Amino acid sequence: MSQSWETVVAVALLGTDRQKTLPAILEGNIKTLLDQVDAGDAEGWVLSAAGTLAAYQQAGQKPEQRAERLPEPAKAEAPALTDAAYLPFLRMIFTQGFQPALPEFLSLLQQTGQCLPPEHLPQLLDWGHFHPEVRSHLLPVIGTRGEWLAGLNPKWRYAQATPQALNPEEWKALWETSDRTVRLNLLREWRSQNPEAARELLEATWKQESAKDRAAFLECFTVGLSLADEAFLERGLGDRSKEVRATAIDLLSSLSKSQLSQNIATQISEYIQFRKVDDSLQVEINLPQNDDPKWKNYELDTSKQLQLIRGKQGDRASLLLHLISMTPLSAWEVVGSPNELIHASANHDWEMIVIQGWSFASLRQQSSVWIDGLLQWFKQKSSFRLHRVGVENLVHQLLLLSPAEDRVQWIVTWLDPQCWNNEILSLFLTTVPVPWSLELSQTILSSAQNALEISKSQSDKELAQVKWRVGHYLKPMAYHLHPEWLLTDQAAAMMLFDRDNQTNIFEEVFLTLKFRQQMHQAILVKTDPSG
Repeated sequence: MSQSWETVVAVALLGTDRQKTLPAILEGNIKTLLDQVDAGDAEGWVLSAAGTLAAYQQAGQKPEQRAERLPEPAKAEAPALTDAAYLPFLRMIFTQGFQPALPEFLSLLQQTGQCLPPEHLPQLLDWGHFHPEVRSHLLPVIGTRGEWLAGLNPKWRYAQATPQALNPEEWKALWETSDRTVRLNLLREWRSQNPEAARELLEATWKQESAKDRAAFLECFTVGLSLADEAFLERGLGDRSKEVRATAIDLLSSLSKSQLSQNIATQISEYIQFRKVDDSLQVEINLPQNDDPKWKNYELDTSKQLQLIRGKQGDRASLLLHLISMTPLSAWEVVGSPNELIHASANHDWEMIVIQGWSFASLRQQSSVWIDGLLQWFKQKSSFRLHRVGVENLVHQLLLLSPAEDRVQWIVTWLDPQCWNNEILSLFLTTVPVPWSLELSQTILSSAQNALEISKSQSDKELAQVKWRVGHYLKPMAYHLHPEWLLTDQAAAMMLFDRDNQTNIFEEVFLTLKFRQQMHQAILVKTDPSG
């Protein structure tokens, strides 16, 4: 076969004009086929010979033999597959630019006890690989087929089901043989079920882990964290990796009764003293020296906290902020209640440092009383807008730990025409569960309309800027507004406002809400036995 091919190639390279006779192909069936070609058409013969030989060679190849064992077949699908009538919405999400609606679509499937059909799993598992924020919505609806597929592609390992009822030996075997992603999932799950056994699991392989993995595994200890972990975490304080040491310090300071927290609680009194004067608290604050040897022993790194804050602090102020954030909140409460302490710090030169330090401490220790008091303080300070002091990200974190109804009430205080001048409102609204209530949706849209109405008295340039800002922030909100808002009188009035004022701002909002409304009605109404 190779000799015949080389013969045809040689004829083609030399050119048919230079050869009086064509070479003979003597290989069995190939010769029979080529004898049927007109020998007078040299060019046609060469092309026919090349095509015939190429097809013959390809058809004659043996299939690749692979020694690996084929995977076990997937188990029977559960839960029920998605109704085919809903799949057009999934296609529109990707083909018509409605990708932000994907989590909502997946959640609706979960509510109705359905899972994705197999043909859509590869695309969505890939999407979850590149968009981790979607995974919590995706995993409940991939079904047993999706869990099976996840084990066949390293990119999809995040979707592998974590065994719920394994004995310690089985956990250990998986821990020692799985990749990093699976081990992280295993450790988090094991921490939620048996924190002590999970700690022992990590201790057994601690010395063999890379610095990057040690830090990642240690962060899993936020699940089920207790004083029983203190001795192991203190080992992390002497780790050669700075990231591991920082993670260990962060975890130990989350334990108000750990030795590290108690030491800082004792030493913080050198810099902050509260005293009673006429039945009210007063505060005296002195900044620590950042070159003090006792703080170098802790290797404090403020970057983890300060990444939430845009405003820059001096080194000494940053150190004080960090120390306050690591101090047990109970240490302050021996002097007064959270509200009394916050009030006493008001209007002090270092007020913001103290408030931010307490905020970080509240996030670490998840004290609802302190979080409520601090949010009330921030609400009162709203007159000078949080973005000017660079703590909006910090407030965002506090809101996430407050009751949902309190978040809404707090956010409503920002719904004035000026709130559309920056991203703070959008940031805060991410803390509210979606879809937003009909009442909150109406309030937000009224605020946007008021901002546009007020801007009509401004110059053309300023009016254009307001239109751009309102549209910029409002369009993504269309994926969180209550879809039934379209049926309200306010919606009709706003459509008229948009047309009369030629803003074109609400048009895209209407289109997005219409898509979501139809999706809700199709999935929820059809699957509701009473609908």
